[in-house]
Amino acid sequence: MAKYDFEKGRKRIQEIFGRSEDNMVRENAPVEKEFTFDNGYHCWVASISVSIHDSAGLFSKYSEKKAVISKIIRSFTSEIIEILNSGSNIRDVGVRGDCVYGMYVTPGKDDTYDVIDKAITVNTFVDMLNSVLKKDQLDPVSVGIGVASSQDIVLRAARPRSEMNTKTWIGEAVTTASELSSLASEGQFSGYNILISDKCFFNITDRFKAINGDDSLIWFKEGEVNGSKVHYCNVKKSVDKKNW
Repeated sequence: MAKYDFEKGRKRIQEIFGRSEDNMVRENAPVEKEFTFDNGYHCWVASISVSIHDSAGLFSKYSEKKAVISKIIRSFTSEIIEILNSGSNIRDVGVRGDCVYGMYVTPGKDDTYDVIDKAITVNTFVDMLNSVLKKDQLDPVSVGIGVASSQDIVLRAARPRSEMNTKTWIGEAVTTASELSSLASEGQFSGYNILISDKCFFNITDRFKAINGDDSLIWFKEGEVNGSKVHYCNVKKSVDKKNW
């Protein structure tokens, strides 16, 4: 189960927005180094991809306020990493452009359910983030969340002792989750922030009903992306929102 303290997260975001705007934006970003995978392996994995829609529009709107952009992106990325980077099955978490991703090994159906639970936690977090943005008289962010499962290969790219040692995930989970996140809450999926691959959904139905009740699957709708069945929803955690 995802463990995330929304109140502490809200305070961390408020602290970010309360900081001085001096030195908020730097010309040079640090480079991630020294990954530790030495061998490749093949196993069931699940991927979560969380992306900001129309990030170019966001950057354009606040083009004269670089510190505002910095605060929004820092709040978005740091807190979603806080949510995704938990549990014994986490194998990789990071940021690519306007997207935050997490990779998990999922040997059992309960493990896959835990990944979906993280996606629902992220979806709830977005409401809290937008509440903070509204109080600062900033526009809300629109977010898409994609989740997919498959049997994938992970290997270590680059050479030993090189300046860059990158985990490379080869298979459907990463690419499918990324594509679904770009489609979630858009077009035919408008109003539904979470898009789940059919393979992933099949593995969570029994656990989802056991935890949320037999009728809980009606929260999901069925659609199609590139000829493949997908499932979409806008499920959120039941949390105290009085301070949001």
